[in-house]
Amino acid sequence: MMDNNLSSTHIAGAGTVAGGSYNEVTCSGSASIAADIKCKYLSGSGSVSAHGNIDCEGSVKISGAFSSHGDVKAEVFKSAGAVKIKKSLTAKEIEIAGALKVLGDMSAEEAELHGAVHIEGLLNVDKLYIRLDEGSFSSSKVGTIGGSCVTVKASRKMWKLFGKKYSILETELIEADKVDIENTHADTVRTVDAFIGDGCKIGTLEYSGEAKISEKAEVENLVRI
Repeated sequence: MMDNNLSSTHIAGAGTVAGGSYNEVTCSGSASIAADIKCKYLSGSGSVSAHGNIDCEGSVKISGAFSSHGDVKAEVFKSAGAVKIKKSLTAKEIEIAGALKVLGDMSAEEAELHGAVHIEGLLNVDKLYIRLDEGSFSSSKVGTIGGSCVTVKASRKMWKLFGKKYSILETELIEADKVDIENTHADTVRTVDAFIGDGCKIGTLEYSGEAKISEKAEVENLVRI
């Protein structure tokens, strides 16, 4: 637990937050976090750029643009806008509406991601829900996905850009107890129960329970294990 006597800092307009420990960090406008910080709460609206690690005991809430050169840890991470993290993102609960780019790994107990998702490392979430919205102007891509329940759905509204009718999620591997996916291109899916929906292209589907495959999906190799 952090010290209850910690001070809080507020940036309105343009300013810089020094490294250190805080109670609350609130930024509205254009703010830069100069070094590593520990805090109970962090909120930002506008543009927030962090040049070190962020370790938040409570919630991080962002509206607008957020970038971090270091690791980000929080109990809850919520964002509406564009997020770019050059290392890892770790939280119990993650909610994203917009664009998310993580160059390292991302882990959570629960995560809801709406929009465009780019994670270069492992996306490890016990209960994962991804909504590929029509507003995603490029395909989403994740290195590997692991969890208990993995759900990927496409927006009901189709859009067309440069010849593409809808956004897709590309990944090398999905490994989970239950997989319910649409518009997903994966080299391998390994699961107990699989529901492979419209727009999926799967290299190898390994399952031990039930497998349902849409007529509008492609599975090259189906393996019962």
